[in-house]
Parts: sequence; structure tokens; C-alpha cells
Amino acid sequence: MAKKKVKNKVVKKKVVSKKPAVKKPVAKKPEVKKPVLKKAIKRKPKVTKVIEKPFAKKIEKPFIRYSIEITKFIANKNNILLEVFFDYKGTLVIPKSLKKDIKPGNYIVSGSFIIPKDVEDPILLKDYNQLTKSEVIAFLKKNIREGYLKHLSQMIEDELFPDVKIIDDLPWK
Repeated sequence: MAKKKVKNKVVKKKVVSKKPAVKKPVAKKPEVKKPVLKKAIKRKPKVTKVIEKPFAKKIEKPFIRYSIEITKFIANKNNILLEVFFDYKGTLVIPKSLKKDIKPGNYIVSGSFIIPKDVEDPILLKDYNQLTKSEVIAFLKKNIREGYLKHLSQMIEDELFPDVKIIDDLPWK
């Protein structure tokens, strides 16, 4: 018999180098476009700034500041107040821009308040020697009728702001 010769087969292994793997693009499904509702955009109105001219200034007016000053009391035999006499004083307050044109002034009007018997106030339980000025003024402001104070302030206003002006300083002197 004949002998078969067997040759050793050399098997070559493939060596795989480590290279980054390339990803294949994935096919996407075509998108279905959905209808979009369009809304009207509200625009803000344009704001225009008004620039004041330098000669346009506020018109300042004189005004009257009122105050109450207590002049005397009438009390009973227990030193409880029965009547209060006061001066209602009005002082003319003049802005700086008008000091040259208007002369300062004040005017005093006298008034009285007879305390009614039905008024209940802690001031009427105290001796008049123990009262403070601010307590009596607060009592008067609370109890005097507004019409009476308006009448007194109208008298002061008529005196400080007369309808007819008497001009002593003639412009051609």
C-alpha cells in the first residue's frame, strides 16, 4: 500500500486591528408635518416721550397755613371747661419763585366754642390746670363744626387775597 504523505497545513489567523467602527446611518422615517395654528402677535404701542421745554415750569401758587391758638377758658366752680376762646390764624406761605412779587402776611380771626352738655370726652372730666395745649386743640378740632371753620378760613382768605389790589409802588417811579 502506498503511504499517503500528509502535509502539515498551516492555518493563518487573521489579525483584526482595533479601528473605530464606522456606524452606518440609520434611515429615518419621513416626518409627517402637522398643521400649525398661527396666532396674531399683539404688538405693544410705541411710547413717545414728551420732552419738557426748559421754559415750561410748574405754576406755583401761594397758599394759607391755618393754626389754632387758645386764648382763654371759662370754667365752672369745679374747674371744668364750659367755653373755650381761640384765635384761628392764617399765615400766607409764598413759594421762593414768587417772594419778589407777593408780600408775606398773616391774619387772625377770633372764635369761641361753648361745650355742649351732651359731649362726653375725657377732657371734660379733668381740671383745666391739668390739661395740655395739644389736648385742648385736638378736642376743638374734633368737635367744632366744619362749616364754622370754613367760614373763619374764608374770612382769612378774603383778607390775605383781596379781590381789589391797592398798588402803592407805581411802575414809573
